Amino acid sequence: GEIDLHIGRDGKIFLDYVTKFRSRVQEIGAPDYAPQLHFDVYGSIGTLFGNDADKVADYLARVAEAAAPFDLMIESPFVMTEIGAQIEVFGKLKQALRRKGTAVTIIADE
Repeated sequence: GEIDLHIGRDGKIFLDYVTKFRSRVQEIGAPDYAPQLHFDVYGSIGTLFGNDADKVADYLARVAEAAAPFDLMIESPFVMTEIGAQIEVFGKLKQALRRKGTAVTIIADE
């Protein structure tokens, strides 16, 4: 399906993309250039992991490692059909990331 094309069945395509992106920024940026790397994933990570906040947090920890030393910003890791569910899953994800000590900025669209 569409998710396989964007992030891969196991998330490897996106992980590899972030790694290559980080390498390219390091290659062409000045030594002191430290951007925040911002990726909008349109709910694909949530879909891949069955909207399980803990599994998404584990995966985002791997993505944050791939982005290091730059800060990682992920937009729309989940796209739920209902606003209450959206708020709830974002809250669970933020708690899971905090518990795991993963520094990822989560951005909610709309």
